[in-house]
Amino acid sequence: MTDDGQYTYTITSEWTAGEMIDLDDCDWRNTSACSGQYKDSEGVYMVYAGGHCHAPNCVSIELWNQDTGELYCRQLPMFGKGDITNDKFDDKGYATLPPCVWSDDASEDLPTRPRVPFDAKLYSVAVQNSTYGHTGQMASWQMRGALYY
Repeated sequence: MTDDGQYTYTITSEWTAGEMIDLDDCDWRNTSACSGQYKDSEGVYMVYAGGHCHAPNCVSIELWNQDTGELYCRQLPMFGKGDITNDKFDDKGYATLPPCVWSDDASEDLPTRPRVPFDAKLYSVAVQNSTYGHTGQMASWQMRGALYY
């Protein structure tokens, strides 16, 4: 139980980076997980990661490299304050879960892209609020990256 009297539970999942894409021969025009020209590549540079965590039950979701202990991404929900005069998307109490994004372009003021080998063991930890029931929770991720050689 949290300090404010809410009940939580944790969902975890584990996989390798290589399991997220189709490393076999595939038609990249018709397969969303197809990596295209992957031959001889060693892994991916991550550019975007968004945890699949249902608001408003989502307390947090984290993506870790289990091999190195590096935390790649931690997402926390942000709640609208109702200032729709200045921001038409700021509905009061509406929960959003901003993704993690990276770049190697210093002018973008973002963290440097993590280099993730295909054999890296990834670990997801999603903390959910169970005070009010909500079925179908998970700890999966939607990601984009660029191959490195």
